[in-house]
Amino acid sequence: MKYILIALCFLGIAGQAQDSDPQLFDTTWYLNELIIDDENSTIPSNDEIEHITIVVYEQNLVASVCLSPAIEIVLDDQFMTIIAFGILAGDVVCQDPDNNTFENLYYFFLFQDGNLPIPIEYEILTDSQGNKELTLTNNNGDQAIYGDVLLGVQNQEEVSFTIATNPVEEVLQLYFSTSLVQATTVIYDVQGRVVNERKAIDGASNTLLQVQNLRKGIYFIEITNGTQRGVKKFIKK
Repeated sequence: MKYILIALCFLGIAGQAQDSDPQLFDTTWYLNELIIDDENSTIPSNDEIEHITIVVYEQNLVASVCLSPAIEIVLDDQFMTIIAFGILAGDVVCQDPDNNTFENLYYFFLFQDGNLPIPIEYEILTDSQGNKELTLTNNNGDQAIYGDVLLGVQNQEEVSFTIATNPVEEVLQLYFSTSLVQATTVIYDVQGRVVNERKAIDGASNTLLQVQNLRKGIYFIEITNGTQRGVKKFIKK
């Protein structure tokens, strides 16, 4: 098992969002394309890496492949500027050689030569169906392109459901507008990792999920019902 230690890099700038695009926040962005030197890199999807995601907060960026570095940012209406980043000892790099190569390429895109501050331009576009696309461009002109839904599910009908209590402490109670058939519920953390998965009872109009063992933070609940899909955010307190 390989480990990596990168000294924490820090630049003394107060992190504060200034007129940043509110669409950035409270969304899991799924990596669809990574373009380095005008070449589109193959994004891995396997047992070690299911999705590659980022989640943007007002002062932090969560970007995960296998490693999950701590990244502090300053936002305005055009740039997210990295002012500090670091990977702690014990965080594990990808073990698959192809995944490891991609992980190094991806973090090189974000951190470049490591000299702070690191400005990354961002742009959000919305298509006719309401799907959003986030494009990050670094100083070299390389780009990472993300979507707010996974590729291949954009044209699915939406499962309509509500969360009874949000934030939640122990039991997540869901109510559906129509009865479910062969449905599954999946809970993801902000890094896109599955933390809970189960099948719903056929014909049910509601279901209960035990979440008391989850750590405090933001999660996403995904419901699939045949060809339908719905996703909502909840907070575990």
